[in-house]
Amino acid sequence: MSAYYYPAADDQLSLFCTVEAAEVHSIIAPKARIAPGTSPVYTVNFTEATVGNSALALESSDPSTLAIPASVPVPAGSTSVTFEAKALKSGNVTITATLGTTSKSATTAVGGVVLSE
Repeated sequence: MSAYYYPAADDQLSLFCTVEAAEVHSIIAPKARIAPGTSPVYTVNFTEATVGNSALALESSDPSTLAIPASVPVPAGSTSVTFEAKALKSGNVTITATLGTTSKSATTAVGGVVLSE
């Protein structure tokens, strides 16, 4: 959160306002299983427009199954960003997106049926 104080002239009211930092609201992942060798697109939505330029940090629980960029630039005023992943082999992967101090996760299934050990 940022706070701003705008002092006024002698006979006027001063203004004080706060601006909440945008947070990750949701990650929109493909609803169906994705095939290895494809490049699905993900969308990350924010709670509100971003105030300044920043970067969205991304993490894949298994980069050997689904490769994603480590970060995506977020221009000022953005309410969402998209990024492209690369499906490499079958498996279940959790993607985590972090903006500031908040994170959200989404799970993606790559390939055919995956059996756990």
